Amino acid sequence: MYHSAAVGYLYGAAGEKQYSDEVVNSKEVIEFREKISPTVDNDYKSDEAYTKVTLKDGSVHEYHVKHATGSIDNP
Repeated sequence: MYHSAAVGYLYGAAGEKQYSDEVVNSKEVIEFREKISPTVDNDYKSDEAYTKVTLKDGSVHEYHVKHATGSIDNP
């Protein structure tokens, strides 16, 4: 989960390329993974996700996935 979140934010994707040894071991990705603090919210459905990223300058980026790729509602 940590790696997927990091590469999703940094590269805009979490596909096969983002799981290469080069990307997994890159300093940028490692540092970003260490900053991720996941929480569980039982109000969300099992195929739903919400992310909130707060940057050093105080700006906030939020993203809501109503149905994850590969779910029944988003095959």
